Amino acid sequence: MVRQSIEINQNIFVSRMRAFQFRLATIDDIAPTLTLGECLLAAKLTTPEIVSRIHARTNLTVWVTGETEIEGFVLAVPLSDQGERSMRTGAFTPADPKLEDVWKPGERCFGFYCWVYGGATRDARRSVMQAAAILRIELFAAVPAFARGATDDGVRSMQSLGMTPLLRGVPDLWVSEALVSHEVAA
Repeated sequence: MVRQSIEINQNIFVSRMRAFQFRLATIDDIAPTLTLGECLLAAKLTTPEIVSRIHARTNLTVWVTGETEIEGFVLAVPLSDQGERSMRTGAFTPADPKLEDVWKPGERCFGFYCWVYGGATRDARRSVMQAAAILRIELFAAVPAFARGATDDGVRSMQSLGMTPLLRGVPDLWVSEALVSHEVAA
């Protein structure tokens, strides 16, 4: 398999997420976002400190929607060369990703991990699914996308996005291999 990478244009990324009523989270949004996620999934996700560390590295990991309170969220983790390899070998730790596995501005991106997403309202869930599709189909089409099946709804949404079980590496890992064979700017 030929490994591809992309350059991430952060301005385009922000613009596309805003089109679906998402804004880049502030540091004050991270704890309430995780609380909502844990409530929706009925499971412990990770700590605000860990999410803050990853968000600070990428400056585009945590996205939220909702007018007066957070109603939906997407945590997106672009992967470094090492991160994409770690996904496939099982070395990636979803609850506490190593910084060397996470893309940083100025580097090439070799994959995309949808850490967690969810919505508390119908409108938020629609925005989440639209944003997930844009992330996959438009912004990260030239690299593999990874996600874990935390809930039955999550598995169904991954299937609707064309993902399949990887059956190796991180437990419950799903993948959508690169959708295009040429380099695209994201």
